[in-house]
Amino acid sequence: MSQGLPRIIFVDDEGHVLDGLRRNLRKKRDIWDMVFLEGGQAALDYMATHKIDAVISDMRMPVVDGASVMAEAAHRHPESVRIILSGHAEQDMLLRAVGSAHQFLPKPCEPDLLIDILHRLLNLRCNVHSESLRHLTDSLRSLPSPSKTFIALMAEIDSPTSSAASVGKIVESDLGLTAQILRLANSPCFSMPSRISNCKQAVQLLGLETVKALATLAEFHKIADRKPELQNVVARLAERSLSIGTAAARIARVEKLPVEDREAASTAGILCHVGTLVLQVNDNKAFNTAMTDVEKGRSALPEAETDHFGASHAQLGARLVGLWDFPPNIIEAVCFHHNPSDTLVPDIPRSVDVLACVHAAQLLVRALDRPDMGPEEMVKRGLDEEYLTATGCFDRIEIWRDAVIEALQELQENTKR
Repeated sequence: MSQGLPRIIFVDDEGHVLDGLRRNLRKKRDIWDMVFLEGGQAALDYMATHKIDAVISDMRMPVVDGASVMAEAAHRHPESVRIILSGHAEQDMLLRAVGSAHQFLPKPCEPDLLIDILHRLLNLRCNVHSESLRHLTDSLRSLPSPSKTFIALMAEIDSPTSSAASVGKIVESDLGLTAQILRLANSPCFSMPSRISNCKQAVQLLGLETVKALATLAEFHKIADRKPELQNVVARLAERSLSIGTAAARIARVEKLPVEDREAASTAGILCHVGTLVLQVNDNKAFNTAMTDVEKGRSALPEAETDHFGASHAQLGARLVGLWDFPPNIIEAVCFHHNPSDTLVPDIPRSVDVLACVHAAQLLVRALDRPDMGPEEMVKRGLDEEYLTATGCFDRIEIWRDAVIEALQELQENTKR
């Protein structure tokens, strides 16, 4: 963050639109330093001489459009939050902004929606770009060293001409990754009428972000191959990650969330403990000492990790997931999967979302030893009652528990086939 209040610039070529934004956001003057700029060129000039924390820009503007504003913000202020407001932008303009913008919102945009999104992205930015976290990331000795398959897969996924067939062909060159992807594609959370037998079908079903998450997880197995003492640790965490992804996707399906949110829940669930993997791979002794502190009741897990490493596994995982170019809702779910209520904005309504699914999934997977556990006991184990109440789904937790138990039983049966 820049010193003092976070500085947010709003960009539009129509003065009356800026006046409307200024009126609607007046109540945020105490927490945000807001600057309203008329036209894309004014934004470029401002960003050349001032630090910014966020930019919200119209897309269709003469001379310097929103895509150009986003690109310049990404270049000059790479840690800034970047949001496009678009009412009628042509597809080629939106495609130009895809690589630089974090979020696309409709224009006109409801003030509460804009406030909620801005608050969440700025909050996430604080968590993943702190100095202590940057220092921890820079000090890590063992991060997945990308294999040729991984590099080729990421390049193909990011290509505008990629397809399920082209991505599936690369996946098939890695037997371990193929097995993981087919296993998840045939899991109960997707409820396919017939068995998925090839990678093209699996990629179509899972979505590119989930394939990307599984490929990331597979790279840790390659580290374990070089460190035999960590093979069981990595295998156990990878298995649990797959279970959380399956559980989160099942909860999202029960709640009838859109397909893209089900895919995001699966992806974030798979990735939510990637920070734990990194901490253990780099210093398993220190991690075990932190776990001893937790088991003896000296501190909660995030605090114990922060004491020993300078950051929690959730914060570290979110930073890495951000560096690996996953979208903001997945980064947020990884960062706050233990404490989602930290993302709530006073007086702004929230509905069930990817974060709620992942938070509940990781706790329910942890609590499989108590299939009859009620909500009160779940809260004692870390269920965030405040968040689930705010999203209107706390009273559905037992329905979710039963759905998760069923999904994981079916996942185990599928593994044996």
